[in-house]
Amino acid sequence: MNAPAVLTVSPETGVLSAVADFVEGALRDGGVAEDIVFCVHLAVDEACTNIISYSRARSLSVSIQVCMEDVTVIITDDGIAFDPLTAKPPDILGNDINNRQPGGLGVYLIRKSVDEVTYARREGKNVLRMVKRRR
Repeated sequence: MNAPAVLTVSPETGVLSAVADFVEGALRDGGVAEDIVFCVHLAVDEACTNIISYSRARSLSVSIQVCMEDVTVIITDDGIAFDPLTAKPPDILGNDINNRQPGGLGVYLIRKSVDEVTYARREGKNVLRMVKRRR
């Protein structure tokens, strides 16, 4: 098992490209297949976008551990407590996309992109753990 790679940033919109570069680099360095890289990158981008947009966090940390069987990403922020797993699934099957209520699509994409998602609030921080199996 490799030691996790960790990136800590100030949660501002401009850091999303640095987070994406970090995620993709860590996964490719670990020999992860491109389809898995895509899924993990999508999940991390959605989670970080939500943190930046809504949490009022001052710090955002992304930890990636690549193992033989899976990839584990842990995203930690010191913002407002929010368990994304309690979010109501969006109505994606409605006939008129223009009248769809906003919200929930990012969490839906996270759930569909990775195999496991857990949330905890620890020591005043949101901790989102995502696991993608390498199959």
